[in-house]
Amino acid sequence: MKKFQYIYHLHEKICGHAKNTIDFIVEQALKEGFKEIYFTEHCPLLNNQCIYRPTINEIAELHKKIKMYNIELAGKLKIYFGYEAEFNKQHADIFLQLINDPFCEFVIFGNHYLGDMWNKKCKWVGSECFFPIDLQDYLENLIAALEANVFSLIAHPDLWLTSYRKWDEHAKELTKKIISYAKKYNVPLGFNANGYAHKLTKGDEFHYPCKYFWEEVAKSDAKVLIECDSHSPWTFNNQTMQQAYEYAVSLGLKNNLVEKIDIKWLKKTSNQ
Repeated sequence: MKKFQYIYHLHEKICGHAKNTIDFIVEQALKEGFKEIYFTEHCPLLNNQCIYRPTINEIAELHKKIKMYNIELAGKLKIYFGYEAEFNKQHADIFLQLINDPFCEFVIFGNHYLGDMWNKKCKWVGSECFFPIDLQDYLENLIAALEANVFSLIAHPDLWLTSYRKWDEHAKELTKKIISYAKKYNVPLGFNANGYAHKLTKGDEFHYPCKYFWEEVAKSDAKVLIECDSHSPWTFNNQTMQQAYEYAVSLGLKNNLVEKIDIKWLKKTSNQ
């Protein structure tokens, strides 16, 4: 069994739709032999209308516990904190202000919404991405995010297929462009272990990670990371990561896979 030491993309209960607690995560990480874990809580996006976002106060409390554990477990486990965030050119100034807060060490790109999240004129990528124009909106968000040069990972880059549900010429073209831009900016693509755990229960070929997308990635030399994205205790373990790894290998991704990524640190902290 492959043993994972570096766990990227991880949520705590403050996000509003997770059951993991920091205390459980630390206990389980030590049990599973993880050496570094990277929290990526949903970016609070002040004044927006989206649900499932922690407040700055909740993030501050979580960050206190992370600092405490980093002192207590020095040499055994290292914990980092960042945001999983969307990016919108229209509100880039707000985003850049947020990631300069005292807590955020790095960011990953999790494109959950298309449109204007601050004015509730948006679509959820996982259930409302139906038309080619939606795919174009997704691509424009991706390009703008990568051009900002702050993101260290593209999380679940195939989430849109869960709602688009067609492997047509538009889906193929978007996939090729995602791969091209990921390579251009040297940002790995996240193969989602949490998504695969749920895919096994759903039996849905378009639920992420979607084989059509990743078989296309396997034709390239784009970097791919098995990202955890755990929200619940049953998905935070080596077994879940192993299952996702084996599925990725079965799709031809063995040579694309990386175990550790280059973090674009936003600031130096005592953790680094």
